[in-house]
Amino acid sequence: MAPAKPMNNRTILVVDDEPQIRRVLRATLSSNGYEVLEAKDGPEAIDMVIRERPDLILLDVNMPGMSGLEACSKIRLSYQGPIIMVTVRNTERDKVVALDAGADDYVVKPFAIGELLARIRAALRRFTSEEPLPKVETPELSIDLERRIVDVRWPESSPDSQGIRRPPHSRRSTREAAYA
Repeated sequence: MAPAKPMNNRTILVVDDEPQIRRVLRATLSSNGYEVLEAKDGPEAIDMVIRERPDLILLDVNMPGMSGLEACSKIRLSYQGPIIMVTVRNTERDKVVALDAGADDYVVKPFAIGELLARIRAALRRFTSEEPLPKVETPELSIDLERRIVDVRWPESSPDSQGIRRPPHSRRSTREAAYA
């Protein structure tokens, strides 16, 4: 009987335009207990980050269309997790530009799998947080990400965007309304 593979309950997004690189990284990461998502370019990676919220991103620098550096900068606008650049570029300037674009680490191809896995573990340790998710408050809206509650507060005296005046009971949170 084969030994059970470790389960990390962590998701890694692999972004590379080369299918063989994605295939090797998928096999390696999966065999080490990670769930793997794949994107072939920057725009697909940005979409995956928004939809899937991976725990870590491995991002190639050299991709056609949107470069990995541009994708990194755009991803960083809404993503706080670790981003590790994986690339053939190895000059100091390349590394500095990538780190300044928002990358947390930089691995040069070809790389040793053991080193990449160690860098992934280290990045995940640094970014694992027990802090609660933030709450967003405006006069009209309250979002509690930790409890997954959205509360839309309709002003009683003014109509909504369709010109409808909402009754007072619509001021309850969506959770309260669901159980009412």
